[in-house]
Amino acid sequence: MNETAMMTQRQIQLSPQQTSRLNRLIEIYHLNESQLIDKALDILATLTDLLNKPSEKLLKLDLLHKPRRQWREIVGTATYPLVGEDAQTWVSRNRLEGDAQRELQGRGNI
Repeated sequence: MNETAMMTQRQIQLSPQQTSRLNRLIEIYHLNESQLIDKALDILATLTDLLNKPSEKLLKLDLLHKPRRQWREIVGTATYPLVGEDAQTWVSRNRLEGDAQRELQGRGNI
């Protein structure tokens, strides 16, 4: 049997938001509606297959492993000063506190 004989035509109802998303995807990927729906069904079938596998196998999939973040990605995201204190002031204060703590330990007062 040829492929055209096996095709079925269906009507679906989409919300305005879904229609907008569909049109945006068609534009981005340069596909027609049928091609986009075909790809979406392939993805859905793959997801269904993945979800039917035992969880140990799922954990091994590269799709589920998040890559480690690079420090460069978060540079500048925190406001300055982060905890209301200049960084150098914080470092100096903590060093002084550490020195005092070690001095007391050396005397046997702690």
